[in-house]
Amino acid sequence: MKKRWITLVVLTAIGCSAGVSQAVHASELHLRDLRGWTVVVGSDAIPSERYAAEEFCRLYKAATGSELSTAATPDNCGAIYIGESAALRAHPLGFNIAELGEEGLRIRIAGNVLIIAGGRPRGTLYGVYEFFERYVGVRFLTADDTYVPPEAAAAVLAPTDYRYVPPFSFRWSYYAENSKDPAFAARLRVNTITTDERLGGKTAQQLISHSLETYVPVAVYGRAHQEYFALVDGVRKLTGTGGGPQVCSTNPEVIKIVTAAVERALDANPALVDISVSPMDNDAFCECPQCSALSAEESSPAAPHLALVNAVAARIARTHPGVKIGTLAYWHTRKPPKNLRMLPNVEVMLCDIEGCILHPLDDPACHRNRVFMGDFGHWRAICPNIKLWHYNTNFRNYDLPFPNFNAIAKDVQLFRDNGVQGVFMQAAGDGLSTEMSDLRNYVMANCLWQPTHESWALVEEFCRLHYGAAAPPLLAYLHFLHENAETRGLHPRCFANAPVELGLDQAAAQRIAGYFQQALALAPDDTIRSRVEKASIPALRTLLATAPLGYADGHYRLDASTIGPDTLDRYVALAKKYGMNRIAEGRDAALYFAELQDLREGLPAVVLENESWRLILLPEQNGQIAEMIYKPTGRNLVEPPVAGFSRWEVREPWPEETRAGRTSTADIKHRWETDGRQIVMTRTLPDGSVWRRMVSLSADPAGRFRFQAEFTAGSAHVGWRVRERSPNYSVTGSDDPDVMTIYTKSSAWNQVNQNWGFERKNTLTTDLRPPAPVQAIAFYDHVGQFGVQQTFASNAFPRFQAYWSPGRRMLALNMLTPATPMEPGRKLTFGYEISYLAEPPAPMSR
Repeated sequence: MKKRWITLVVLTAIGCSAGVSQAVHASELHLRDLRGWTVVVGSDAIPSERYAAEEFCRLYKAATGSELSTAATPDNCGAIYIGESAALRAHPLGFNIAELGEEGLRIRIAGNVLIIAGGRPRGTLYGVYEFFERYVGVRFLTADDTYVPPEAAAAVLAPTDYRYVPPFSFRWSYYAENSKDPAFAARLRVNTITTDERLGGKTAQQLISHSLETYVPVAVYGRAHQEYFALVDGVRKLTGTGGGPQVCSTNPEVIKIVTAAVERALDANPALVDISVSPMDNDAFCECPQCSALSAEESSPAAPHLALVNAVAARIARTHPGVKIGTLAYWHTRKPPKNLRMLPNVEVMLCDIEGCILHPLDDPACHRNRVFMGDFGHWRAICPNIKLWHYNTNFRNYDLPFPNFNAIAKDVQLFRDNGVQGVFMQAAGDGLSTEMSDLRNYVMANCLWQPTHESWALVEEFCRLHYGAAAPPLLAYLHFLHENAETRGLHPRCFANAPVELGLDQAAAQRIAGYFQQALALAPDDTIRSRVEKASIPALRTLLATAPLGYADGHYRLDASTIGPDTLDRYVALAKKYGMNRIAEGRDAALYFAELQDLREGLPAVVLENESWRLILLPEQNGQIAEMIYKPTGRNLVEPPVAGFSRWEVREPWPEETRAGRTSTADIKHRWETDGRQIVMTRTLPDGSVWRRMVSLSADPAGRFRFQAEFTAGSAHVGWRVRERSPNYSVTGSDDPDVMTIYTKSSAWNQVNQNWGFERKNTLTTDLRPPAPVQAIAFYDHVGQFGVQQTFASNAFPRFQAYWSPGRRMLALNMLTPATPMEPGRKLTFGYEISYLAEPPAPMSR
């Protein structure tokens, strides 16, 4: 092969310091040959450009051992121009940075000149990091682990003119590790973290999120103008989960109020380039005639809100040109309208929360993702500005294995190819040291910056560099995790409550633990061993999550015989050692650790038994039924509790009230009495409210048992409706209505789930509002050949909720009491019976 020779002027450090120029011929320029060159930073450089020069010098020294000096002008030696400057503008190889936007960069190597400059405020800093990654092989793995190749000083710097403008102007790998160390986030080119000018600040674009309550606060308008708020079940709803109630979007006064509030916010913050006008995080949308008619006309519950957004955007286009009005297409509002088109200054943040995380969104074989792709195409057609809110963690269990590396890069590439302008990769943003957070942050941030990356190539690179000799078993574990989920035909999403949803059972847990034992044995030193220890926390949690629980001596406890007596202690110790502060979104790990200790010691449990049933209840855990065995068949009808999941936290008295707020477990007083056939549980709240709950068995050849509840209001209760939570029934993992049939009974049984679909979710919480009073609700599992019937007085429950999770293999049939005024001292009572079904209560509807 013919070798290309390049004549270069290379100046030695000694010659340059003496003011003598010495020309030599060389075939290649290496990184080490830059010693003695001057780093040129303009006297008018912005803070991030000065910091970029510092970073260049720091990384150069780490790579070569040599220090570089900086100046505002070059000397007779070679020059390294960092950022725009008068000297660069005067150089024949200089260029205009205006075309590079805020973050574009250009790297030129020619002769004795290296130029790294980019758009302001972040382009030059990002260019320095790009130079060391692309040409030297440096990798920014974690905040305390920057990989510099041993042969870095010999890196060849061939003549080049490289230009790059990132396709996404908004990039957020949402890990707490980035928020904790903004300088590290800047190295990963995450541009949403800090206002520090040295680090280039952050993009002026906002994360579009729930906001309408801030514009139409209940505290201001609720008393005098209830008509401003959503009409739900015939009542103007002034409370709501997820930040507050929804508004009546078609009310002209609401539109005026929101528009005026947005204008005031923009006047107060002239730097804003977009602003959120989004519903709150609940599905209690307005059912008034105007909103209902528009929703029906557009075949989407989002339509009334989108009409409001367009109205606000029309005004803002005149008063604040260039500002975009952002809104979420999220969960209940993700379905696009049929005919409505968004104005040019509207920005939609499309959320794929219902999606399967194992498969890429555009995988035609994944039925969970097909509807999203249809929605995505429609939104692109009706809105010129799209961002993506993409989900990358298990919000129910931050530290369990999460098999989504097959999809990360492919999804980011899909977004790039479809003109998406920004991506929020939501992960464990409120918790440190969650499942493989260092690896995931590296993969996600690199894909956002440069979507040509592939997930598994980045996984391989990170593991080889960060874990060294211990990498092979960890890579084998990660591939097993994904292959195992694929083999089982799973389609998990970002709210996995049970191990089965992720393909985790005792056999898988033991295999995963084995990979980490191998990795620990291969760790060559304490540094690598510590990194493997940190990564092993999910393996220990998986052992706990799949370990059996059982009853003995009045307690329900963890059976450690299958996982080893020290697994729980090692899990807690490592989680604390490496700063894992959240077990799930918004949930402190320390509280969970205490609950696990309680579970090891044993939770108080009560056994009720007769000829038909053997029930094990946990009185202090919301009266949860841990086992519900129908003795004629030996079948346990309920989902078995597991130690690795957040089932034990008592957030509210059971049953659950619709009031806002939470009651601390520590503030609830418990009492219970039992005779083996009946248990009476009493719970007293700090305000004097009292729940009395009775579960009773009797000699009943029909195989029924009864729940009875009584609530006496204390001083702080005005209007309550109770959602009576049924047991979590263990059913077949199918979403086919011919396999799992759900019924209500008025004058006759009627199947109610023929037209339910899981296209937009893989867990359905379906509200049932039968037109006639109902006296029973039931299900039948045609694979398992069993069912359950819940029977009650016909006026006891006007509404019902079926919570159905095929992935979790669980179904709950919840019942809602009427909304009831609850003055202090008033009593609310209700009851129902549960019976076993050996056959369907009625023929299936076809």
